[in-house]
Amino acid sequence: MKRSIGNRFLAITTMGCLLLAMLALLPLAYILRELSFEVAYLNPEVENLRVPILSLGLFAIGVLFINLLLSEVLLGKVLLASIISESSVRILKLISWLYFIGLLLITAVFALIQIYVGSSMPQLYVVLAALAYLAAALVFRLWSNIMADVLEPASSQLAAS
Repeated sequence: MKRSIGNRFLAITTMGCLLLAMLALLPLAYILRELSFEVAYLNPEVENLRVPILSLGLFAIGVLFINLLLSEVLLGKVLLASIISESSVRILKLISWLYFIGLLLITAVFALIQIYVGSSMPQLYVVLAALAYLAAALVFRLWSNIMADVLEPASSQLAAS
């Protein structure tokens, strides 16, 4: 695979942005914790949901952190000009599954709020996060399938030799 200076620059720039995003998740987890106390204080009727929703939210942030880390690994493979490989397909599928797991966590948050609070608490951010996780899961699954299709003829040619 040809090593393009432009692709290397884009990969390094993207790696820097992903690193900043990972660093931003740490204060976000703290803010989420503090926000849970504030919401519980202002709305005593949802105080019993603080820990379950906080736990689900922190797990969803953890899933995002792991996916960003795996994306860094893929970008490292771009820098090494070894992105088209079976290991990349496995990493892409893992990222996709983790986003689906994150989607389930966010759906559980939505369900808890709907069941116990009803429509009195706006859930726009929860719905937007769920849509983002779903879109990411589908995009990474598509990329893994495309890469697997690209690798399939090469592996079948090797087997025929």
